Amino acid sequence: MKNIYIVLGHYLYKNTKISNILKKRLNKCIEKASINDIIIVAGGNPAKQKHTEAYMMKKYILQHLNNKNIILENKSNTTIENFININKILKLINMKKINNINVITSKFHMPKAKRISKKYNYNFKFIEV
Repeated sequence: MKNIYIVLGHYLYKNTKISNILKKRLNKCIEKASINDIIIVAGGNPAKQKHTEAYMMKKYILQHLNNKNIILENKSNTTIENFININKILKLINMKKINNINVITSKFHMPKAKRISKKYNYNFKFIEV
């Protein structure tokens, strides 16, 4: 059995530098996930940077964790769009082999993410950073 870790994005600084808020979310994922777990990094390009949040998130994780199961959700610019697109990805995964679906986000973002996630038929567990 494996777990899914969904890391919700946060805006990038100029030159696609990862914000401190996003770094905390990614570090929590690196701390919790094993190399066999599935990681979904969620974030598009609302600031019109060179790369999407998801691309930079994957790049950061790979510097710290050798995980070949990182899926990019790089179309979203809002939390609502994140969950719409995450739902599409989750439908493609064999849930019989999944233990938990964990959503990692910041304390201030948690109420919004929980409220939006209720529209979907998954038992999301939330990990606050």
